[in-house]
Amino acid sequence: MRLGPIIVSLLTGMLAALGPLSTAQASPRILDQGNSLFETTVADLDAELERSFRATGVVTYIIILRSLEGRTAREAARAQPVWDAPGEKVVLLLDLTGRQVRIESSETISARFNDAAWARLIEREMLPSLRAGRNAEAVRRGVSAINTRLAGGPDEFTGFELRGDTRPVRDMMFVLFAGLLAALSFNRAGRERVASGRW
Repeated sequence: MRLGPIIVSLLTGMLAALGPLSTAQASPRILDQGNSLFETTVADLDAELERSFRATGVVTYIIILRSLEGRTAREAARAQPVWDAPGEKVVLLLDLTGRQVRIESSETISARFNDAAWARLIEREMLPSLRAGRNAEAVRRGVSAINTRLAGGPDEFTGFELRGDTRPVRDMMFVLFAGLLAALSFNRAGRERVASGRW
């Protein structure tokens, strides 16, 4: 008995059951060299990027690199071919090896949102998911926050924000308040009456 024709027919049947082997249609706005996004995630992100473009006129690109190859994140973002096309654009760059995130934008958008504003957006929206190992979720949250910002949505709170353990701040405030009370309580001018009159 020859096993060759049986193996060939089994393999042919298995391939037919799997269906056509095709890769996902690449999005012109998403470059995923790290293969960290599923096809459905790419499709959802591309749809969201298209909606944002129609609403704001700004093209947002997502670039996920395996490595920056010795460049800074800014240099790597600026080296991408997306800058050749005219128009307003924002590039969300992730470096998987160096664990870096960068948002780079064209000049008119940079005038509205500086690097510090983009850094706050990354820190609030993306870093918690990235630290938990959820790259796709981080990209989705980052794109959503960028689109909200570009559409003129509310800016995040930019004032003083307590982070981490607040006990040292609480203790410092208590000491300052107690010192102020002590200074007011033992002030001699407040307790003594100045005698006035003629002499």
